[in-house]
Amino acid sequence: MDFRAYNAPRVLIESRRQYDMMKKALLALCALMVSPLALAQIERVYTSATLGRADVEYDIADKSGDDNDTALGLSTGFLLNRYFGVEGGFQMPYDGAVNVSGFNLGLIAIAPVEPRIDVYGRLGLYWWAAEATSQLVELANVEELSDRPELADKEDNDIYFAIGGKYRLDHNLDIGLEYVRYDLSSTVLRRNYDIEAGIINAVLFFYY
Repeated sequence: MDFRAYNAPRVLIESRRQYDMMKKALLALCALMVSPLALAQIERVYTSATLGRADVEYDIADKSGDDNDTALGLSTGFLLNRYFGVEGGFQMPYDGAVNVSGFNLGLIAIAPVEPRIDVYGRLGLYWWAAEATSQLVELANVEELSDRPELADKEDNDIYFAIGGKYRLDHNLDIGLEYVRYDLSSTVLRRNYDIEAGIINAVLFFYY
């Protein structure tokens, strides 16, 4: 989420607080969904694998640009009923100027459209780490990243969301297509560290 769009410091602080409150509430809801009482109601377990194209905009210190890359992801989920579940996994949305990877924990909501067709949404938290690459070193026109500490590696967490649809091939296998959005925002030495990625994924769901 890009908070630089707010000019007034007070609005900036309130927006940051609201965003942090949203993250805490989402984390609490995920924790509730993976509690022993909730997990005792599990109907099905699944693994989802994603492969897609990421369109990325980044602004790291005073270095900004556009890029695209292949995005990969693998998650395991627990369906508490036909309509709701919780999932977690490892996602690699971008490897360009920086190498972004991390773990996600979130919710999935499913709405049946036809006997074999569902639409779904995902919402959760993404704990990410961004590691500077040689591409960023070249862009910054420095020999070593130690010469520009504001370009250093960074870790943080942010909200992600996705919306998609899937088709049931058989009892244990679905294929689908989804759009995922990551707005990763932080600071290093009071300099912006923002990465925005929109990803179109092909998705495979395997149910146990």
